[in-house]
Amino acid sequence: MYIILVRHGEANRSRRLTDKGRRQVKKSAELLKKLLGNQPLTVWASPYRRTRETAEVLVSELAGAEGVQVTDKLIQTSW
Repeated sequence: MYIILVRHGEANRSRRLTDKGRRQVKKSAELLKKLLGNQPLTVWASPYRRTRETAEVLVSELAGAEGVQVTDKLIQTSW
């Protein structure tokens, strides 16, 4: 089993992924394909727009991914 953390792609002020951010996520997906192949995957995301969009791009690019699970447990609370 792998646990892989992926940070969201570049986002604009409205917290949506930019075109550059989508390209960044697609590049991450390419690397994950090489590592994981077509293994079944579960993709988790916080409810923030940019993280959901990142997860959705990953799922669309990865053959073994079965959708996005959204959870409040991944919300950043403090640094």
